[in-house]
Amino acid sequence: MQHEPLILERRYRAPIEKVWQALTDHEQMKQWYFDLPEFKPEVGFAFRFEGGKDGNKYLHLCEVTEVVVGQKLTYSWRYDGYAGNSFVTFELFDEGEYTRLVLTHAGLETFPLSNPDLARGNFEAGWNEIIGTSLKEFVETSTLRQSVEIAAVAPKVWEVLVASAYVSQWAQAFGEGTFVEASWSMGSEVLWKDAEGNIGAKGVVTQREEAVRLRVDYYDDVQSTPPAPTGTYSETYVLSEAQGQTRLSVEAGLLSLKVIKEHTPYWEQALASIKSLAEA
Repeated sequence: MQHEPLILERRYRAPIEKVWQALTDHEQMKQWYFDLPEFKPEVGFAFRFEGGKDGNKYLHLCEVTEVVVGQKLTYSWRYDGYAGNSFVTFELFDEGEYTRLVLTHAGLETFPLSNPDLARGNFEAGWNEIIGTSLKEFVETSTLRQSVEIAAVAPKVWEVLVASAYVSQWAQAFGEGTFVEASWSMGSEVLWKDAEGNIGAKGVVTQREEAVRLRVDYYDDVQSTPPAPTGTYSETYVLSEAQGQTRLSVEAGLLSLKVIKEHTPYWEQALASIKSLAEA
């Protein structure tokens, strides 16, 4: 039994092309996998990286041995200074709006039994975390949804949402010095910039009903200009007033599950700031 390869399966709500890119694109791999100095999905390409747990770092030495573009990737996996060699294989299967991944790690029995870090159970736990959480959160997308109850009428909340003097304050939730250049009129440009004036996001107002609704669609590339199409990410703000109280709801997406987890605290802080400013 111990000589059988470790086989794990996961199913992602993402197209197969997206999952393949995550597995093979160097910059994407750094966001969910290991911090690889370089990677190319080419047979014979050798790469190395450090990894480990509890302060024990190991230099991984790997070489790509098989590539079937969009379907299969295999590379060797061994450790500098230790006996043994193994092979990791990622296989992808298109299941419509889902992609099934089968991961096979063969040859684990060749590693020294005297080193508990290289025990089969640790590999199983590690791969479950990598493909079950990290990769899933990277390739799957959803919409971030937040709302806040504000003791102020909708026109006041709207003012805080779009007036430059207020925006410059609640935008700090996304980073010190962050500011927005926008008139917020229908069809106008919206630029989010950092403290140095670098553009971090660029969009266009596509829906505007004063004190009721505002939507901004963003470009994938901040260099884009009309009539270039916007991307899949947008932000929608909806104001609902009742008896002098206003609920402000925000939807932001599509975003990867990883980014949603990272950005949720920023939006919570931004909405808390808007609430404080509107109620002052």
